[in-house]
Amino acid sequence: HYHLHVWWNVSTTYDSALCENYLPITWNGRTFTSTGTQQAVLVGSHGVDSTVTMRFRRLVNTHHTQRDTVVENSLPVRYAGLTFGTDQRDTTLVRVNAAGCDSLIHYSLHVWRNVYNTVDSTLCENFLPLTWNGVSFADDDSSQIILMGNHGVDSILTMRVHVLRNTYLEHHDTVVENRLPVRFAGLVFVAPRADTLLRRVNSAGCDSLITFSLFVHWNYHMRYDTMVCRNYTPLVWRDSLFRDSDVKNTLLMASTGADSLITLKMQVNDVYDTSVDASICFADNYYVGDNAFKHEGDYDVMLSSIYGCDSMVHLSLTVYETFFYQEYDTICDNQQQYFEGQYFQKAGTYVVNRYTTYGCDSVLTLFLATKPSYDDTDYVVICYGERYVWSDSDTYDRSTSEPRMHYFASNDCDSLRTLNLQVDQPVHAAIKASPTVVAEVGQDVTLSDISINDSLRWWFFDGELFSRSPQLVYPFPPDRDTLHVVLAVESALGCRDTATVTIYNDMVRIWAPSVFTPTLPSNNKFIVQGYNIGSFECRIYNRQGLLVYHSRDISSAWDGTHGGTLCSQGAYIYHVTYTSLYQPKETRKLTGSVLLMR
Repeated sequence: HYHLHVWWNVSTTYDSALCENYLPITWNGRTFTSTGTQQAVLVGSHGVDSTVTMRFRRLVNTHHTQRDTVVENSLPVRYAGLTFGTDQRDTTLVRVNAAGCDSLIHYSLHVWRNVYNTVDSTLCENFLPLTWNGVSFADDDSSQIILMGNHGVDSILTMRVHVLRNTYLEHHDTVVENRLPVRFAGLVFVAPRADTLLRRVNSAGCDSLITFSLFVHWNYHMRYDTMVCRNYTPLVWRDSLFRDSDVKNTLLMASTGADSLITLKMQVNDVYDTSVDASICFADNYYVGDNAFKHEGDYDVMLSSIYGCDSMVHLSLTVYETFFYQEYDTICDNQQQYFEGQYFQKAGTYVVNRYTTYGCDSVLTLFLATKPSYDDTDYVVICYGERYVWSDSDTYDRSTSEPRMHYFASNDCDSLRTLNLQVDQPVHAAIKASPTVVAEVGQDVTLSDISINDSLRWWFFDGELFSRSPQLVYPFPPDRDTLHVVLAVESALGCRDTATVTIYNDMVRIWAPSVFTPTLPSNNKFIVQGYNIGSFECRIYNRQGLLVYHSRDISSAWDGTHGGTLCSQGAYIYHVTYTSLYQPKETRKLTGSVLLMR
């Protein structure tokens, strides 16, 4: 009996994990510095090979740097279970991480300190009120405010304001003119000034406002001009004696203390005593000053001279006789009247003077009236081709100014009448229209007046006045077939003529179908349609060029047959030639294809 017992080889695997601060590690002669797997073959107690596998995992330590910044009023700060009440620099903290390994934390804390400051400000009162960080100062005062800086730090600022006072002063001076100029506050014044504002700086460095007023009592220089008659001299004025014309001065002091100089210019005028011998003609006046004398005699007249002084005039006046004659006559205005050696033709009053031995007028008066005679001209204008019958019963048809006719008017004066006949040049109305046939909706038509010898014109469209221009552009109405235009013209002398033109609407439209089916109840014929069509011819060909249909009647239609047999399905070519109703000499074409369906 044989018995076999086997000691089996053993294979084993170990898993191990270790924090990196414990590395390197040695196992069965093998070194681990990082995560990995290694095998070792060992001999057991029975000589059996044992294979051992080590699977090693490296656990990582944690290293962390934390830096915090806070403002002072946020202290104390708690971090990682510790409390910090001031700045910290690179404090190392040891903790265990989630893997169970050491964690090193380098912690730094920076504290922004609160700021305390006091500001002293001094200013002049005219700069008040002062606003500082939302606080208004109207006088000496102090105030605190809390501000937040860039880092959120509280800053307590105290403002202490000291106010320096401005100075205000009013100064009024009064002087007489001869005390000018006046100096004040470094300035020179040579004339009165009212409420002059002077700005100075006081000892505190602030503005001082001085209101300065200067009143001046002026010296007076008065001049008087006066006149007296000589019979009132001598004349005394303020201790000055005037016997004749002279100029004298006196100096006075006014109540204000100002000097006053008064000048008197005295003019002494003479008085007169005069004798005058004079003569006048009868009915005349002799004047002495404003006094009129017409009767012979002696007169004493007291006058005032141009200066108002009394003057005596002794007048001795002699009066001589005059003579008067009057004559009344009436003549025709083409006659003359003889009177006292002169000829008179116009109506009026004519005075002829003759003189006596004493030089007095003898007045001869002619009162002349006139009766009208007539020299008339009949101005007549006739149009070319007309005849005119004048007062002499003759007939005239040419321009002339020669016919004259003498006659006696109802007042027995010889009169003349002349015919001035003017025959106007022929006036001929004519219109130039472009175009006379329109082919588009709203197409412009240009109408020009090409009349001969016209001066005025009137355009009538369908009987209504439209324009007076020599040329106009008129859009053809879209809803009309024709437009009737009448031009009425008139010459400078009033002769008239008219011309007419008719503009036609030649908006030709023509169209053809693109497909038809002869075997259907509808759309079973090929027919060309349109309007304003004159002549018409249609030819239809198959693909081989064979003529299958021909017609000159636009109202006829092709039923799709040729020779009584329905044509095959396919495309057919049509050629249409046509003209417009209004332009029959212009041939137009329409070409296309139509599809015959079966």
